[in-house]
Amino acid sequence: MKTFVIHLARATARRTQADRLLAQAPFPAEILDAVDGTAHGGTGRVRPGLYAPPYPFRLTQGEIGVFLSHRMA
Repeated sequence: MKTFVIHLARATARRTQADRLLAQAPFPAEILDAVDGTAHGGTGRVRPGLYAPPYPFRLTQGEIGVFLSHRMA
């Protein structure tokens, strides 16, 4: 089993917390660079018909980054 701490590189104020999580992880752990949603350039629109029932809201850039980061992990 391996542990990933997903961390956004530009979030320098949170790096200490990420390092603390690494040190306390019960399994081998590493930092996984998060996808920066602001660099993604997406519209936040979910393709029609992708989900049932349809997702009625635009996704924020942060939500897009979180989704892509977890998908990568």
